[in-house]
Amino acid sequence: MIHLFIISQNQPFLNEAMLEMLLNIPDMTWNSEIPTRFKNLTKSQIMSQILPNKLLFNIKKSDYSGPVQSSFNWLDQKPNCFRVFDQGECSSCWAFSAVGSFSSNRCINSTDVQRVDYSAQYLISCDSGDAGCEGGRINQSLLFLKKTGVPTESCVRYSSYSGVSPKCPTTCDDGSKLTFFKSGKYEDVCSSEQSIMSTLQSQTIITSFLLYEDFFYYRNGIYQHKTGSITGGHTVVLTGFGEENGVKFWRAKNQWGTSWGENGYFRIKRGNECGIEDQCFVMREK
Repeated sequence: MIHLFIISQNQPFLNEAMLEMLLNIPDMTWNSEIPTRFKNLTKSQIMSQILPNKLLFNIKKSDYSGPVQSSFNWLDQKPNCFRVFDQGECSSCWAFSAVGSFSSNRCINSTDVQRVDYSAQYLISCDSGDAGCEGGRINQSLLFLKKTGVPTESCVRYSSYSGVSPKCPTTCDDGSKLTFFKSGKYEDVCSSEQSIMSTLQSQTIITSFLLYEDFFYYRNGIYQHKTGSITGGHTVVLTGFGEENGVKFWRAKNQWGTSWGENGYFRIKRGNECGIEDQCFVMREK
């Protein structure tokens, strides 16, 4: 019995039976596959890359209104302000989303003349209020960016691909002095769909959602949960919104590499699918 258990634990988490089930569900708005990114990975290897749960925080929501377009996508507006990373076997989505949104928004608002990548690794290694490769919280990571700040990615490069977080560095990788860049205040703008859309037309937004088993099979299209149990939580960056064949969606940037999904991005149905509209955060310049 023990021998059989060990074998089952080492089986790939994504399997053909689940894929076949997804391929035969009628009226799907998204296409499925076993992505190369997760092929042959065991359940424990995949679980090491996601948050153990989706946390909610007791923070007052801001409500923004005003005219919004029927569709909007920052990748069309300022494609050079975006870059997709791969977090590897480290539950660092919280850090990549925080510095990813920070980088993109500084580029969008011309605070940086061109996109500058900021160090997710510094957050992972130095933010003692979070848990490194074991996961983190959106509000804590944004508080760290506000109070401490981060150096650039070229100063402290990402090195936690294998799930190991090195000690907090006191210098850049090349031995030079650390220079920190800080954000301003942060706020939750997920008071309504209108508020999210209105905010998205001026900057990107950080949010989290519940990860179900079927999400790992996503290839393209507008994701809606169809089958499988909850595996944990995940944090991403909203970059736009739109509608396709009568289905309204959010567009989001992931950190599973450009070979996953729609060149590293995905779309998910609007209407709080998987809790993606429960709480979402923006950082202000001041």
